[in-house]
Amino acid sequence: MDSLTATCLQAMSSDRPSPAVFRALLMALVTAFCLFSSSFFLMAQQQECLPVRNIPQEECAFAPGERLEFSVRYIWGILDSEVGTASAEVGRVSGENGVPLFHCVAQGRTSRLFDMFFKVRERFESWFAMNNMRPVASTRDTYEGGYEARNTYSWNRLDETIDAQVYTSRLGDTSLVLAGRECTFDLVSLFYFARNLDFPNFMENVKYPISFAIDDAVYNLYFIILGKETKKIKGVGTFRTIKFAARMVAGEVFNGDTDMYIWVTDDRNRIPVYFESPIKVGAVSGRITGFSGLKHPLDSKID
Repeated sequence: MDSLTATCLQAMSSDRPSPAVFRALLMALVTAFCLFSSSFFLMAQQQECLPVRNIPQEECAFAPGERLEFSVRYIWGILDSEVGTASAEVGRVSGENGVPLFHCVAQGRTSRLFDMFFKVRERFESWFAMNNMRPVASTRDTYEGGYEARNTYSWNRLDETIDAQVYTSRLGDTSLVLAGRECTFDLVSLFYFARNLDFPNFMENVKYPISFAIDDAVYNLYFIILGKETKKIKGVGTFRTIKFAARMVAGEVFNGDTDMYIWVTDDRNRIPVYFESPIKVGAVSGRITGFSGLKHPLDSKID
């Protein structure tokens, strides 16, 4: 450990930013496509649903065997350091009556060095339909510096409710039924659903709503497409990308008047390659560091 980092970490141990900052760092990369983390959600001003369409398998943006890896960076004063990693991996399983499902696992963790100050371990799993990404079941297992959360969800398609078994350090054990909608997802299925949006039919600078469930609540949010941009990613290369923005809800991490930006590859894979945002204490960014098992050619990569 260099002396500058050691000095910063020592300062953080006595005057560090809110633990929610570190929580946001890892969860943002776990669900990197559209900011879908409990600290990054913004409330929708519209209550409509995006259409949930059937997607021919040959057109799907991903396939079993795909793996994405990310690094998370945090800047606060003189501290500028990579503090954790995240990954998302796709598999395939047989569901009820032998119906094939995607089984996807997203994980995030702080590095060994930052574990000494605020240890984070995030694991999300989701089982969802291969034709439209609508979830069948999902789980969450979270440890964030002493805070714990565990979710087990089962979706009921007849009435769009969710049977939820929830434990958090704040709530204890809770059993409840959440009122969802056709477009209500868990975090992981929402990540993969978003990659399959019909982008050519979306307009720039228009708010598009979506819905997700986590812990004991369902949230509404929206995203905005800003346009296309060439983006260089350290250690990986330069890509043609589509740029998104979103305004955050004021709270522990965000002050409510800043945007987060995300860049995804402008090809059939729609891989998130970078995000950045100012937060109440410092700034956070993340970049892709590795990928394998892509379904389509990475046509967006320039060099």
